[in-house]
Amino acid sequence: MNMSFFVMAKLLDATRSLLWASYFILSFCLLYTLIHIDLTLIQSMLIALSLLLALLHHYLSIRVKLDSELLLMLYQQLHTKELDQDTLTQQLDSTLVHLGLMSKKKTNRTWALRFKGCLKLLKIQIGVLILQITSLFALLMA
Repeated sequence: MNMSFFVMAKLLDATRSLLWASYFILSFCLLYTLIHIDLTLIQSMLIALSLLLALLHHYLSIRVKLDSELLLMLYQQLHTKELDQDTLTQQLDSTLVHLGLMSKKKTNRTWALRFKGCLKLLKIQIGVLILQITSLFALLMA
């Protein structure tokens, strides 16, 4: 189980390129705005959509990065055998609840469910990037 923490942390950490792709698309849309001053309503809406999607993607990227760092820290703690997994999980849950980053009802979940949640967040991040790419192509076609 310890290796699962490490693998998931590294997988989530590898999503930085998704964020850079989002920034590139947003930059292209903004450059398009500067070049084509006389935009139609549809083009303006697509550029605004791209901006909103980039903001959402940035938020998701922060969440994914936090998960990655927490999983890596847990792996390191488990690897050195300083504390057992249950104790670390309880400490993590209480800290996240105390900081308002997690609701109390989500405590005591299995790590399999937590890993599924991490993958779901990653899939949402990829989906937002696909929507942003789609809005870029729609902007170019409009």
